[in-house]
Amino acid sequence: MESTNLLSQDVEQQQQARSVRFDSEQKDYKYYLVWFWRFCIFGLVGSSSMKVTRLLLTGLTNDVWYYYAAFFFAELFVYTVMIITVGSLLGQWKFFCFVGYKMWSWIMPLKLKIWCYEHLHSDTISV
Repeated sequence: MESTNLLSQDVEQQQQARSVRFDSEQKDYKYYLVWFWRFCIFGLVGSSSMKVTRLLLTGLTNDVWYYYAAFFFAELFVYTVMIITVGSLLGQWKFFCFVGYKMWSWIMPLKLKIWCYEHLHSDTISV
């Protein structure tokens, strides 16, 4: 009798452990909505930044090689500014600032890189 009681308690503990583990691994709908919102922002900014860059370079003819070089470098800056601006306006400031940081951290001086990293990972937002 006692061995079946211990066995049933052991089975109950295993089931509780599985349910706790499953609950912690399961994402709620807010997680997926936030990521859906971020992908919408990426799509909006990606397509509109191409149009803005094209408008900025209207004086250049697009048949020559330097147009494409200028377009590439201008697009880097336009996309970065737009992703941070639109992401901030739509409530995802910290995430998109971190995206901009990742895009440009390879070229930043070390002191600026450390300053940006510390400010992006702090809980208080200050400029």
